[in-house]
Amino acid sequence: MIFQILIVDDEPHVVDAIRGILEQEPEVDLEIHTAFRGQQALKLCQQYPISLLITDIRMPDMSGLELARQVRQMTPDCNVILLTAYSDFTYAYEGIQLHASDYILKTEDKQIIRSRIFKILGTMEQELRRRSWLESARESNRISDRLCKQLLMPQRSSQQEEAFTLLGFRETGFPLLLITAKTPSHIPIQADILQKSLMRCL
Repeated sequence: MIFQILIVDDEPHVVDAIRGILEQEPEVDLEIHTAFRGQQALKLCQQYPISLLITDIRMPDMSGLELARQVRQMTPDCNVILLTAYSDFTYAYEGIQLHASDYILKTEDKQIIRSRIFKILGTMEQELRRRSWLESARESNRISDRLCKQLLMPQRSSQQEEAFTLLGFRETGFPLLLITAKTPSHIPIQADILQKSLMRCL
């Protein structure tokens, strides 16, 4: 998976330093974009699906806090790291209000900055994998539901046999004897439960 990263700071040397830190990890797939003004950053966010915004708080045309608010409106799942040269709690508090992922002082050691950025990227990767797994599970359940209906509904034996095989039952178990029971409509019968019950009978 490729993460789209946007680094924003009105000081080019800061942008270059952060970019250099990120590019030192060749095993991580990152597409890095840079901007030096808030408006420039917003245009990039309209062009690319930015997943992590690393922005300075104090900039001439727009504060990093306002930039983060507007980016979040466009891409609610975008993570935000705020950069500042000031250890002022007011900024940190506003960052918390924005649900920023982290708040980093520019004066921190490069290794600390690196570890904190990659900690956020690691969390993002875990979340993407979790969502992918959940979607796969939902799709698997939808397919299983459809096959169980195909197995239960009166139709050609060849279609039932196909559903029987795709659900993972042993071929020696076909033809299949099904025992049905009426249940109250408010009690859902899931396909995976039906499949497990049938497997125990074969």
